[in-house]
Order: sequence, then structure tokens, then C-alpha cells
Amino acid sequence: MKKKEKSAFWLKYPNNIQKHIQNIDVIDRHIDTKEKVLKMKRIIHLKYYVPGLLKKLFNVDGSGLAIEEILINLEKKNLTINTVNYTLNPFVNITEKCEYFQKENDQNNTHYKQSTTLNINGFGYMKSLIENTIINTIREKSKQGISIMNDTIKRTVNDNIYINNLDKEKK
Repeated sequence: MKKKEKSAFWLKYPNNIQKHIQNIDVIDRHIDTKEKVLKMKRIIHLKYYVPGLLKKLFNVDGSGLAIEEILINLEKKNLTINTVNYTLNPFVNITEKCEYFQKENDQNNTHYKQSTTLNINGFGYMKSLIENTIINTIREKSKQGISIMNDTIKRTVNDNIYINNLDKEKK
């Protein structure tokens, strides 16, 4: 993973597209200078839109939390994010793993891999409908996240070019 992608990851939130992410708090971090590894744990405060019928039926308002564990390995040039969304727990369990990495034979590009696990408990005949709705939402949020990351990378690169040009003008 290159420097520009790491910088963009930290600048990704907040943004105007994924407004369901209200706030992010770092609750733990550990830096291993010998191994060149950063481990961090964050709480993500969420607020989803919930239709009125579902609010009344399940007594939910869309507020929720997710716990994110981040591992950055500078030697291996990768960033791994494991997230557990507790918003609808114990009825709906969602875990997500995102990885940014470089392949040994392709050091010029950063690759991205995302996997999501969804487990729904109960709901009888509505389980399939709820599952499909959540899967479609996850797909849409994933596309948005990739787009935001790409836009943030471009903005970060442009900001760095601008700053470098300012530095040159001062000299």
C-alpha cells in the first residue's frame, strides 16, 4: 500500500455521501516500531435511515455502533480493517474485512479486497426479504466507499502537488 492510499484512508470520513457515519473515536492504539506495525481500535457511531413502519415494528431508531480494528504493516505494505456492526445485534450480525495490499509482482498498484459476513436470526418468512435488503445496502455502501476512497486519493495527491509548488515558490 502506497503512502497516498494510507493518507486517503485517514481522510475518508466524514464525507457528504456516507452520512450514516456520524463520528469515529479511537479507543486504543499500539505502535510496534520494531515490527513497523500500527494496531488501532475505533468506535464508529452510526445513524441509518429506518422507515417508520420498521421503527415501530422493531422499536429501532437507526442509531448504532460498529467496532473497527485496523492493522497497518509497513513492511508488508498492507492495511487490514476488520469491522463488526452491532447496530441490529442480536437479530442481525454483520462483519466486514477490507484489505489494501500490494502484490509482490505488482508493486506499482494497490489492490483492494472486501468480504462481508451476514447472519440473520429469526424473522421467519421475512428473513429472506431482510437479508436481500441488507445485502443490497452493503453493496451500495461498498461502491460508495470505493468511490470516496478514489476521490480522496485524487484530492490528497492534488493537495500534495499544491503544497510542493508553494514550497518551491518560497525558495
